[in-house]
Amino acid sequence: MGLVDAMEQLVLKGNFTPEQLLSVVASGTERQYIADLLSKDGDEHFGDESEEQGRVLCDELLIFLKNMQQQRKGVDLQERILAAEQAGNYSLVSELQRKKILALQGKAS
Repeated sequence: MGLVDAMEQLVLKGNFTPEQLLSVVASGTERQYIADLLSKDGDEHFGDESEEQGRVLCDELLIFLKNMQQQRKGVDLQERILAAEQAGNYSLVSELQRKKILALQGKAS
């Protein structure tokens, strides 16, 4: 299960605190983003409505992580397209370009 899938499971379960999110992620960029969200607006993310604030934080993280995942997929596809072009495999180039267009449109390939 990927990180985005794990985060979606946390949202569905709803039984987590914002601090637990840091233990889920390993990437430095993602950890920094979480830390920034946790420190944003002081103690606004905590208090009586901690679970609801955790859900809001998790929703923001999911958007961030999905964007990162889409960017990584685009970079990977571009590298594969270049390799296929260099190899002269234009049928693969065409297929990878189709996948990249679908990915940019937010559709599964």
